[in-house]
Amino acid sequence: TVEALAPGVEIWNDGDAALSCTAGGANVIGIRFVHTGGDSTARGRSGPRCVEVFEGQLTVERCSFTSKVGSAVMAADGGSIVIRESKLHRCGRCGLIVVLGGRAECLGSELVENALNGADVQSGGTVRLIHNLIARNQQTGILVADPLSFVHVEGNVIRENSRRGVTAQKCGTFLLVGNKVIKNHNIGVIGIGPWEQTSSLMIHDNEISGNIASGLWVQRGDALIENNLVANNGDTGIVAFGSSSVLRIRKNKILGNEGAGISVHSAKYLELEFNEIGVQSIPLPPSHMTAFIMGMHERLGLESRVHSLNDAVCWEINDIYHDEKEGGNTGFAIEIIGTKAKIFRNEMKNNGDGGLVICDGSQVEVEANTIAKNSGPGLTVRGPETRCCTKGNRILENVSAGVELCAGGYWVGMGSDVVSKNEGDGVSIRNCVPAVLISSITLKGNRGNGISVDSNSSAEVDNCLVVRNLKSGIRAEGKVVICETTAAKLLHNDILVTDTGKCTTGGNPPMKLN
Repeated sequence: TVEALAPGVEIWNDGDAALSCTAGGANVIGIRFVHTGGDSTARGRSGPRCVEVFEGQLTVERCSFTSKVGSAVMAADGGSIVIRESKLHRCGRCGLIVVLGGRAECLGSELVENALNGADVQSGGTVRLIHNLIARNQQTGILVADPLSFVHVEGNVIRENSRRGVTAQKCGTFLLVGNKVIKNHNIGVIGIGPWEQTSSLMIHDNEISGNIASGLWVQRGDALIENNLVANNGDTGIVAFGSSSVLRIRKNKILGNEGAGISVHSAKYLELEFNEIGVQSIPLPPSHMTAFIMGMHERLGLESRVHSLNDAVCWEINDIYHDEKEGGNTGFAIEIIGTKAKIFRNEMKNNGDGGLVICDGSQVEVEANTIAKNSGPGLTVRGPETRCCTKGNRILENVSAGVELCAGGYWVGMGSDVVSKNEGDGVSIRNCVPAVLISSITLKGNRGNGISVDSNSSAEVDNCLVVRNLKSGIRAEGKVVICETTAAKLLHNDILVTDTGKCTTGGNPPMKLN
């Protein structure tokens, strides 16, 4: 053990390294090391460094490390270092570099103001970064670039780096949990696969906010993205693509980004569940929680043995006793492009271009979502070979149409969707051939038509409730077939058939049009 017995002990060196360890069990405490030598042209293991640990085991505590032309700390060749409450700063290269089977654990330290990366892991390095400040480095805060590396990043503040906050490229195992990745000058976090040693990149419980470009970018690899706050980034909140990628994006809050909330391109499969996009729920105070419970009792009956409510009653109680904060993204809440996906129980509210857009051959199931108060259409299905199946969604109070089908997009409602109080039509169908099936939908109180079919489209309307829409219940400029069950449920609405339109109803004989 080498320990400073008084403050201000410094060791300056212009050789290969200021501190070299090849022994086991060494400890250094409370010393400032400054390294001024080394070959500035050398790379990798031969690069200049202030501290080198090759084969040995070293623990440093409350130390400071600077290399004028190289890196602060290098672990290689199986060497292992534990760094506690120290500074790796103002180096000509990286703060921490781990290569060729080296191991490092860095706890409660600062990796700041280095000319390249705060931490650089390559060639089979193993690193744990826990509760550090990784800031103002001239390139990336943390760079991992090797399929045999194993990296655990937890509880750090990764901020104001001149390029990305975190780059995980072809790493073996990478876990990013509980960090603040904020105000970096490019993308907050980027993952570039494939990842060789694990089924997915794991990113959860982080704040990724205020970065100049996108918050999170995942390319060519599986990923689990869960329970993160992705907010106020300069481009799309989460971007993901890759033809072999399987992505699970769950329980995230995605707010105030200068682009879409989530944009997924050409992925193999996507699950989006329980995300809040453009809105953030606020926990109920005790008084509201009591009211919520009483509301449940009122519906169930105090002596009831029933333990569940139907969807409509649950939505109603949720609306009454549910507090939230607005934070719309500039673009769509969610963009799905050329991807097979399932979208379940998300909230998409207050977004600039609209709620959910599905296009370019995507095949998507949309169930039990709330799509409301967006400045464009609630749901857009666009392009030939694009298919959307919906069930149990609420599409409410959007500035344009509730549902917009265009350019061959195909939508099947499987039951219990409510499309209500939108500023445009409930369902707008444009340039869609073959016929679109609209089934088991409630279209109520929209300020345009309940359903509008243009002259280049055809539609079949089955088992829908169409009531009190401001214009017509159904406007047919193209061909519309109205099944008997729908004709019986056209309430306080008429059917408008233009000169180019054709409308028939089911039943025998044909039913009278309202």
